[in-house]
Amino acid sequence: MPPKKKAKKTQTVSLDKRAQAKLLRDKASAFTVVCGVGGKMPPKKKAKTAKTNNTNKKKSNESALAKVIANRYSTSNAVIVETIESATFGELRMCFPLVFDGKLTSSNNKDWLKAVFKKEMSPPKRKAKKRSRAYLAELKELKRTERKYVIGNQETTEFKLYVNRKGEEVDEPRSLGHWLIKLISSYEINTDMYVFEEEEEYYNDIPKIKQELKDHPDKYNKDIVWEGTVIKVDGYRIITQPDWSGKFVLTYHRDNDGDVEIKGKVPRDLRNMGKADGCGKFQVFEEFLCEKLKLGFESGED
Repeated sequence: MPPKKKAKKTQTVSLDKRAQAKLLRDKASAFTVVCGVGGKMPPKKKAKTAKTNNTNKKKSNESALAKVIANRYSTSNAVIVETIESATFGELRMCFPLVFDGKLTSSNNKDWLKAVFKKEMSPPKRKAKKRSRAYLAELKELKRTERKYVIGNQETTEFKLYVNRKGEEVDEPRSLGHWLIKLISSYEINTDMYVFEEEEEYYNDIPKIKQELKDHPDKYNKDIVWEGTVIKVDGYRIITQPDWSGKFVLTYHRDNDGDVEIKGKVPRDLRNMGKADGCGKFQVFEEFLCEKLKLGFESGED
């Protein structure tokens, strides 16, 4: 007689922890993950039958889990998770052979299996909106508002800070020259524009932001900024050397107790005025400008 052909062995593929995590991360269907490609269930075993009075009576060995899985399209994931919790290792291995191959403990696999179905129960994550470059560029423009006048009804203005030979501030009759300070422009900076960069309801909706700023002008804090130039004048002679002239930016923080600060390239003698009397950098210059602009302030230097 010809030798009998050996039956092909069915190979069950186990899922290690790395594969499980990968499948979860890729958002695969729960049944596709635990039952195989396409989500097909393993073939059911034919139930044994016993003949009694010429009547075949099927003895069904189906567990509660097998029944739930068989009716998976009409069963909620919550019910499946609850049934998995109470199922035995044998029932789990019968229904989910790809997961329960006997190599891993039943408790670990059971927890992972419940997590798969619970993941499908959770609502899908909403994609976060992204801010376009054009939107951020327009926000930057909205942040700055030009002021027509630098002070009062003057579009530009000049001040003279008189000094003696030692560079100390004095009255005009006792001076031997002065610093000619000119304010050439002024604008406001909205310091709360970060709200529109962080709140998704405003993303990429410039008209909505403009309307919000128009309806609530006092809701958002604004700094006042002046840009100016300074040059040393000795008697009637203007000193044009680089060390005796410069540009500066004065910022008045209205939302921070009237704090002021000066930045820019300012001549050293003007920057260090009052240092011998214990004043900090720019302090005399700041006090002079705040007095002229009628600002209540606290100097930025300690």
